[in-house]
Amino acid sequence: IANASNWQYGSCYTVPDPQNWHHFAGTYDSSTGLKTVYMDGQQGSQTTTSGQIANDPGPIALGRRECCEEPMFQGRINDVMIFDTALSAQQISALYSYQKK
Repeated sequence: IANASNWQYGSCYTVPDPQNWHHFAGTYDSSTGLKTVYMDGQQGSQTTTSGQIANDPGPIALGRRECCEEPMFQGRINDVMIFDTALSAQQISALYSYQKK
């Protein structure tokens, strides 16, 4: 995820079976600098960075780097949600369980 103010959530995650549907969620807590990626409701990679996500009217890019012309993600993306707070692991798990139904 990247916005026009050059803030990027650049985390990579290898999917064990890319031919199947997966639920991905990422959180960023600017007070701790903690970035967390979840796949199918389970915590995956966790890294730290710093800074605030810029208040930006857009555009926002999903599945590609802002700096590059060619797409990084080959597949379909649906049901995108953006929250104004970092969700907890329990909230991510609940979203995944709800989306599975």
